[in-house]
Amino acid sequence: MSLLRRNTVGCLQTLARGCKNPKKPQHSKRSQIGLYAGKDIGFGNTISFSHKKNRRTWKPNVQKKALYSETLDEWIKFSLTTHALRCVDRAGGIDRYLLKTPDEWLNSVQGSKAKRKIEEALAARGDSSGELHAGEGEGGADAGLRTEGGRQSS
Repeated sequence: MSLLRRNTVGCLQTLARGCKNPKKPQHSKRSQIGLYAGKDIGFGNTISFSHKKNRRTWKPNVQKKALYSETLDEWIKFSLTTHALRCVDRAGGIDRYLLKTPDEWLNSVQGSKAKRKIEEALAARGDSSGELHAGEGEGGADAGLRTEGGRQSS
């Protein structure tokens, strides 16, 4: 390998170490506390009729809710967005949502702790697969189904 080639490779490695990965998204600390399901604070401008730009933020709709865990047989308090609440409903309960979602996507300390507790409870119960059975979870197989009027089916 020539001297020029070695120096070029060394410089590129040095540059790569100093640069942040542009594909890795930055998350606010606020979104790492609760379940935000990919939603975060957005930044941008509002532009008036006279084309003046005014800086503003768009904040996610965060609600404090207590969700029931069938596996742990207890209520868990979360700070979560309405989008995350719909994702939990679609998954069939908080247990299934946390078990199906990888830790990289959760990006939440509280969500990861709850996920570990659920996995430990499933392991202690003797369920080696780590998955909930069809009859378990919030509402079972019918969770998240809606009628024509938009109300929850019972």
